[in-house]
Amino acid sequence: MTGCTCLGQEFDPGNGLEGATSEQLVTMTGCACLGQEFDPGNAHNFAAASCDCINTAKREPCNKPILARVPTGLKKDQWTDPHDNVDEAEHLCGWSTYYLQRFLKTSPFSVARYNDGEWIAMELGNQGSGSGTCPGNVDGLPCGSTFTSRLRKTLENPLLVADTWPANNNAGITDLFDKGFIYQSSWDFTRHAGRNEMASHEGWNFKQQFWLNDIIHSLVREQPADLTAWMVVLGDKNRFRVTGVGPEWLGQMAHKIPFDDFVTIKPAMADEQEELQTVDFLEKEIQCRLNQGGPCVGNGAAVQPQSLLSLGIRSNASRARSQVFLLSASMMTNIVIADLYTQAKAAGAFLIDIGSGFDPLINDPRVRRRTGDFLKTEIQCRLNQGGPCVGNGAAAQPQSLLSLGTRSNASRARSQVFLLSASMMTNIVIADLYTQAKAAGAFLIDIGSGFDPLINDNRVHRRTGLQAQERYREPKDVEVRRLVHLMHHIREEYDKQHWPLPPTFTESTEDARRLIQSWLQ
Repeated sequence: MTGCTCLGQEFDPGNGLEGATSEQLVTMTGCACLGQEFDPGNAHNFAAASCDCINTAKREPCNKPILARVPTGLKKDQWTDPHDNVDEAEHLCGWSTYYLQRFLKTSPFSVARYNDGEWIAMELGNQGSGSGTCPGNVDGLPCGSTFTSRLRKTLENPLLVADTWPANNNAGITDLFDKGFIYQSSWDFTRHAGRNEMASHEGWNFKQQFWLNDIIHSLVREQPADLTAWMVVLGDKNRFRVTGVGPEWLGQMAHKIPFDDFVTIKPAMADEQEELQTVDFLEKEIQCRLNQGGPCVGNGAAVQPQSLLSLGIRSNASRARSQVFLLSASMMTNIVIADLYTQAKAAGAFLIDIGSGFDPLINDPRVRRRTGDFLKTEIQCRLNQGGPCVGNGAAAQPQSLLSLGTRSNASRARSQVFLLSASMMTNIVIADLYTQAKAAGAFLIDIGSGFDPLINDNRVHRRTGLQAQERYREPKDVEVRRLVHLMHHIREEYDKQHWPLPPTFTESTEDARRLIQSWLQ
């Protein structure tokens, strides 16, 4: 139907819907917001005028997009019903291959991620205020008024807005493939969109639309084959030069992520001045690389990875390589990308906000681990025993004005109180244990990262669990087969351009399995 292989190209009339009207396209998508077209539940939403649905088409057949609502007269062989089975190994379209496809075609773009921490900070900036630490920011970043104002202005940058999907085009064709910039966002933007009951009274008059898919986090946590295929292409040193930006533990992934060099930043900032200085430092480091095409005199030393995802040797030194910057610098990333986007675009470079996306694959004690199953076991034990358990949760020994003291009435039963700070896992744990806690007269209180501003510890940073690692330790057969099919697709694209294959390319099932497993080695 579409002739396309990536999310965001499904609705171009030139791709097989010649003569389709905007009304038909809105009818097809079921909603008027970019990147949210495929929620089967949206088949029941007939008011196609707001962002009430979210894209769930991670994988879908090429040329047959999954459609919840279908224009009259569209043939069955031109679309896929949401209830039809998708071949997880052979169907290579959908948003999970978006990054792969754009790098295969050397189609430069930049993406900045705006999630809850960024939105809370921008709300402070919009008020012209600030605070010592940004509320809800798990990196513990300062939230001074100068920084938050600069962050807020990234939403209004006319150069970025001009290269993304416009807010006033709610019913036109959806083609993200030719967009140079992507605003990825959580649902927090709806507080200011002026489109529903959650919106503030004073809308921010967005001139852009927001893509609700957090691709990098979803790739790492759910799509081992797609992530590995992207890394194989990214590791082609004939085509790409990759610079990583982030804390030291991300740089240690150089034997898995094909970094050519790495710019290290501190995991926490002491104050707003250090935060702004770090922004300036990063911009100088990236500008230097954009100008020179190689490493600069900074703290970003060239890395020497040795693994199945190794960089390999350039076989054609004369071919110009595209520069790729993978940035993990919390909210500072958004400002750096906004400031350098024009220069990066002119240089044909990629600026990709990866956030803490790779943290689940990083085995470093400085990356905080919170796992739901462990929490449930620990809490259940305490509910049953009424006290500490034999786990790694040692009993606390506070020495302060708020110390526990001595019980004055040993016969009095004490109520158990659990203060949980485990991100979204908290919600699941509380839901699963609520009945048992209620029966025991216990309190389950979600405190989030609420106390972080009062904690002076450089270990207050990103929190992530280890569950995603199981997808890589023993990859499912369907993931291995999918990676082999993705490799076939990579070969087809490379053959068209008469390029030598990437150094880690393989079409062997066993090698494909080892490639996925190598993320944890």
